[in-house]
Amino acid sequence: MSLQNRLINIQAQQFLPANQVILNADRDLYQAKLAQLNIISNRSNPAQEEADRQENIQQVAERYAQYRQYLQDFPEIAGDPAIFDLAYQNWGTASNAFGSRRWQQLFH
Repeated sequence: MSLQNRLINIQAQQFLPANQVILNADRDLYQAKLAQLNIISNRSNPAQEEADRQENIQQVAERYAQYRQYLQDFPEIAGDPAIFDLAYQNWGTASNAFGSRRWQQLFH
């Protein structure tokens, strides 16, 4: 296989799918934030919004793992997973703490 064909295959089989899943993870972050804002503003069913928020939080982690898998041969491009892990953990903790306070206000 020529170098050009090999690089095209890498692009098609690794980089494009990695790009797709990381963009989906970004969308999941947005949807989790939107659900949180809907809970705050009491614009819809808070229980459903919380379920959506939790689902999207989980999907972010799953999609990031897929991203890392696609780019396992290119760690210099994929970046340091510890940075993501710390940011994800901090964001999840803050979001959950805020959600807990809001749930108490809504239902107690």
